[in-house]
Amino acid sequence: MVSPKVCRHEVLASNGVAQVQRCLDCDCVSIHVGPLTFRLDPTSLEGLWTVLGDAAMALHARRARLPSSARGVA
Repeated sequence: MVSPKVCRHEVLASNGVAQVQRCLDCDCVSIHVGPLTFRLDPTSLEGLWTVLGDAAMALHARRARLPSSARGVA
C-alpha cells in the first residue's frame, strides 16, 4: 500500500477569520476558513484576491452611501 503524501506547509497569512498556507512541495495554496479548506493554485489565489477586493470595495461604497439609521448606527 502506498502511503499518502504529506504536504509541508508554510503559513503565508493568518488572522481570527482565516489562515492561508502554501505547500513547499507542490506550491498549492490552502485557505482555511472555519471548518472549510479551499485548495487553489497560485494563479487562482490571485484571481480570488482580486474579486474579493472588488467585492469589499463595492460593499464599503454602498455602506458609505447609506444613511446611518440604515447601517444600524443610532
